[in-house]
Amino acid sequence: MIDIILAISLPVFSVVLFKEFDKHKVNTLHAIIFNYLGALIIGLFLFVTPASLIEIPKSPYLWQSILVGFLFLFNFYIIARTAQLRGVSFATFASKMSIGIPIIVTVLWHEELISISKIIGISLTFLAIYFITRNKNSGKINSKLILLPLAVFVFTGVLETIINVTQKSYFKEDNEIGFFVISSFLFSFLFGLMILLFQLKKIEFRSLVAGLILSIPNTLGVYYFVKCLNNFEDSTSILPVLHIGSLVLSIFIGYVIYKDKLTVFNWIGIAIAFIAIFFLQISIW
Repeated sequence: MIDIILAISLPVFSVVLFKEFDKHKVNTLHAIIFNYLGALIIGLFLFVTPASLIEIPKSPYLWQSILVGFLFLFNFYIIARTAQLRGVSFATFASKMSIGIPIIVTVLWHEELISISKIIGISLTFLAIYFITRNKNSGKINSKLILLPLAVFVFTGVLETIINVTQKSYFKEDNEIGFFVISSFLFSFLFGLMILLFQLKKIEFRSLVAGLILSIPNTLGVYYFVKCLNNFEDSTSILPVLHIGSLVLSIFIGYVIYKDKLTVFNWIGIAIAFIAIFFLQISIW
C-alpha cells in the first residue's frame, strides 16, 4: 500500500514543482536536466554502486534504457510546459489518460482477449481527451492548446509501455528495478548535457538547485511506479489505480492551491475519464 501511495503522489508533486519554477523564473529545461544529475546522486545512495554503473553497457535492456532516458527528458519538459500553461490538474490529466496505450499494448503483447469493458474503457479514454482539450467558449478544439496535452498523452503512453514491457521481460527483483531506473536517468542526463552544450546559455544557480530538488520526487516516483508494476502480475489491474489516484490528487491540489479553472467541457472530460478508468478496472475483476 505504501508503494502505491508513493507511486501516486510523487509524480504529482513533480508537476507542482513546475508551477513553482514558473513563478520563480527558473529555467525549466535546465532544471529538468540537472534533475537527472540529482537522480544519479540519489541512485548511487539508494539503488546502485558506482562500480555497477560500468555494467550498464552490458545490461540486456541497454537500448530500452537509452530510449527511456530520451523520453524521460523530452516528456518531462512538455509536461512542465503544459503545467505552466494549463495548470497542474490539466497536465496530470493529460499524462494519466495515456493509460489506454500501455493497456492496448499489454493486451496484444500477452495475446489476451479484449473484453467489452476494456473496449468501452479505452474508447472513453480518447473521448475524455477530446472534451478536456475543448476551447473555453467554442465547440472547436483550440489547436494551440491541444498540441502540448496531446504530446503528453502520446509520449507518456509510449514511455509507460516501454517500461511495462521491459519490466515484464527482465525484472525479477527490486535491485533490477533500481538499476534500470538509474541507467535510464544516466542517459537522460547525457542527452541533457548535449542540449546544454548546443545552447551555450548561461546556467543560473537557481536552476541547478531547482533541478536537485525536483530529482527527489521524480526519481522516487519512477522507482515506485516500476515497483508497483513488478508487484502486480497483471499491469491492467494496477495502472488504473495509479492513474486515477494521481488525477484526484492533482485536481485537489490544482483547485486548492493554484485555483485552476475548468470549463464545463473540461468537467465533462474528467467525468468521462473516471468512467473510462472504472471500465478498465472492472475488466480485470
